[in-house]
Formats: sequence, structure tokens, C-alpha cells
Amino acid sequence: ISFRLAFGLNCLTFFYFYWYHYCSYKVDITTSLMGIVIRIHTLTWDLYDYQVVKNGGINEKYAKFKQFREDHYVRSGTISFFDYICYQFFFIHALCGSNLTINDWLYINDQTIFKKNGWKGDNIPIPSFSIIFKTILNIIIVSSVYLIGQIYTPIWYLTTNEFFKLPFYKRAYFCIMACSLTKFR
Repeated sequence: ISFRLAFGLNCLTFFYFYWYHYCSYKVDITTSLMGIVIRIHTLTWDLYDYQVVKNGGINEKYAKFKQFREDHYVRSGTISFFDYICYQFFFIHALCGSNLTINDWLYINDQTIFKKNGWKGDNIPIPSFSIIFKTILNIIIVSSVYLIGQIYTPIWYLTTNEFFKLPFYKRAYFCIMACSLTKFR
């Protein structure tokens, strides 16, 4: 993957989506497509920064920005297609749309992230049973709220005549709940 290829994929994704779904409700880029586009865009800039560093260094007037760009640039030869696909579908991205750079993902993948962040020793930290239980319970509660909310506030109801017969305050509440739950998806 090179800078030009990553940039081209970024542009093609936008053009295809807007051409194919023009005047459609799908033009609202949300959730997975937005996450994929953001990760392609981030990867593009990381590849570009590698080329800039290779050609003489990053000319940035703010030291923090320069340090960030120098820490996150990536050489295209270090990323295989498998690494790129795994990075795109990494569970943190799928669940919350993080801004994780590909270098950070590679550090997580090869488990050097612990040493880079000051973890002492060779043992990888393992969560306790109570933390695992709380996490699973949290997932169940959030999923239940989402599913129950989708049952009682479906987005398609906003287009029916029945909806427009409701009082304003009920329509406002329903619209906020339905849109929030649809975006939450």
C-alpha cells in the first residue's frame, strides 16, 4: 500500500458512495463506512508522513504535532494486505469507531504495546474475573436497552401518518429516541 493508492481508495469510496446513493437516505455516511473512511484517511496521512520524513523531515511549527507525526508515520512495506484488513475490522473500531492508527494496532498485534507504555516484565496483563463479568454484564445491558428501544421506537414509524397525529412533545421524544438508537447501531 502506498500513499497514492491509499488516497485513491479514500477518494473512490467517497465518489462511489455519493454517485451510487445520490438522493438517498444512505448518503448520510455513518457507522461502518465512516469508520473505514477515517481509517483509510489516517493511513494515507501516515504513509505520506513516511515519505516526508524520508525526503528530509517534517516541517511543523508546533513541537507536539511534529512529534505525533514522527511517532505515527508508517512505511508501506511493513503492512501486508492481511494486516490492513485486520486493522480495518479490529473489534475496537467495530464497537466504538476509535481513531487508532495502524502503528498502534501493529503494536497491539505483536504485543509490544505493553513495553512501550511502561509495563514491566514479560507477562501480559490478564483481567480479573470480576472485570470480565462486569464487562459482559455491561454488554448485555447496553444490548438490551438498544433492542428494547428498537422494538418500541422503530425509525420507520417516523414516516407513517400515525406518527403525525401524535402531539408535538411525543413526536419530538420519539424522533430523538429513534434517531439516537439508529445512530447507536
